[in-house]
Amino acid sequence: MTHASDRPSRPSGRPSGHPSDHPSDPPGSEQRSHRRRGFITFAWYKCIAAAAADADADADPTLEGLARSCDISEQGVGLITARALPEGAAVFIEIASKVGGLSLVARVKNCRTESDGRHRVGLSIEVVPPTDRGTLSKILGP
Repeated sequence: MTHASDRPSRPSGRPSGHPSDHPSDPPGSEQRSHRRRGFITFAWYKCIAAAAADADADADPTLEGLARSCDISEQGVGLITARALPEGAAVFIEIASKVGGLSLVARVKNCRTESDGRHRVGLSIEVVPPTDRGTLSKILGP
């Protein structure tokens, strides 16, 4: 069993969740094509469609709750949740920010259980309503 003290400490100035923070990730597991921006705020999520492999199944209507966002890019968002989200599921997300609210639909790409029992969820953004695209641009900055 690995303890936090057994892992190298995270260099300062880098947002938590950086790929090198997880040395057990296999080489090449990084799938991002856009630069992430550390973005910590509150979010609300609700699963709206089951994974494609479970096309006959309905999304779990109880799979919703508050989360903390940890990073965002043009194509993805990272959340910390209390419950695991199934890979492939479509999720509606509302994110609070200083520049306005942001609603989007994203697909769960991965979900990893952290040592504290919370879940780090990586999602690929599929839809941002036209009315919220300006907010996303402001969040991402120059």
